[in-house]
Amino acid sequence: MYTSPPLYLSMSFQETPSEPPLKLFTLQEANALLPRIRAIVARLQEIYVLFQQLAEGKSYPASLQRSNGYPRPDVASALPQLREIQALRDEAEALIKEIVEQGVALKDIEQGLIDFPAERDGRIVYLCWKHGEDEIRFWHELDTGFAGRQPL
Repeated sequence: MYTSPPLYLSMSFQETPSEPPLKLFTLQEANALLPRIRAIVARLQEIYVLFQQLAEGKSYPASLQRSNGYPRPDVASALPQLREIQALRDEAEALIKEIVEQGVALKDIEQGLIDFPAERDGRIVYLCWKHGEDEIRFWHELDTGFAGRQPL
């Protein structure tokens, strides 16, 4: 029987695409988006945990169907769980897309790290927010990441 890695490991779940966002945010604009971003990040964190719980330690055959299209008997019991995993993945992808379309960068779901591109002293930087913080109070250079966070 084929054993695949847990599905959550194959997801592009930790970082959004590397294309530079087009929008530059002011601090006020970024903070105004936080209620929706906060809700999205909270749900993504829930989905991430559910993914781990559903996929942990499971092995699935390479094909869920026989050549005649009917489910293989050894996986028929796994189909509801696989459908649930797919539904969670679809929901996560839609939420991530919503974040990216706003010009915001999702850096890490587990930690709830979000970056808002902004201009500071004539250069592009990130306004940095972490799930659990009331408002945006930090920024960092494009190449320093969370470790380079500095107070505004």
